[in-house]
Amino acid sequence: MKKYYDTEKIYQENYHKNFSGWNGKAEARKINLSVATSLFFLRNIPIKNILDLGSGGGENAIYFAKLGYNVIGIELSKTAVRLAKENLAKENLQDLNISFINQDIMSHSFKNYSQIDLVFLDSVLHCFGEAKDRQKLYKNLKSLPNPDPYIFISTLIGSEKYPQKYLKKFEQDKNKNLVSFNNYRILFDFDYLVSELEKHGFELISSQIIEQNHENDFMKYANILLR
Repeated sequence: MKKYYDTEKIYQENYHKNFSGWNGKAEARKINLSVATSLFFLRNIPIKNILDLGSGGGENAIYFAKLGYNVIGIELSKTAVRLAKENLAKENLQDLNISFINQDIMSHSFKNYSQIDLVFLDSVLHCFGEAKDRQKLYKNLKSLPNPDPYIFISTLIGSEKYPQKYLKKFEQDKNKNLVSFNNYRILFDFDYLVSELEKHGFELISSQIIEQNHENDFMKYANILLR
């Protein structure tokens, strides 16, 4: 049965448009803001092995690998994994220590990833509108053999600045989060998100809230480093 957070159809459409990932013809050599922020948060912390969850077309994973990190990308969409491998080949980077796996991060076992220093989730958590699914993800993260990997999350949060035509797709839940009617997206209340993460045993290390215009659309993100 298709899951509400399954993006395969979108990636199929993007693939046939010759897009390189989620947002179209990405500039492969341009560092993603989430990658830059995670590296800034970790600037004094040695890391070597990265697990990129919801790795999409592989843009972030490839950038990390170019910087010398060992990277494993896990992605639910098989077309996105195909794109990631093709993006790698286009740049003749097959020799980098990077791999892409087609699995659901909710059910795929992390127990064999014993040396992970950083778990990277860029624009992933806001795709899980149902709390029970986020709880499954948190439990899975806690199953990593390394008991204290750093976890970087970049996720959408709520704001009155979003266009009204966009906000009409959401309704506020009891925790002040904005949840779309089909659970396809959740715009977190920042304080609630932090409390949810701490409730599941994660420690907040650093955080940052940014507002930006992405493809001419207003977006508000929380960047969070946990352990």
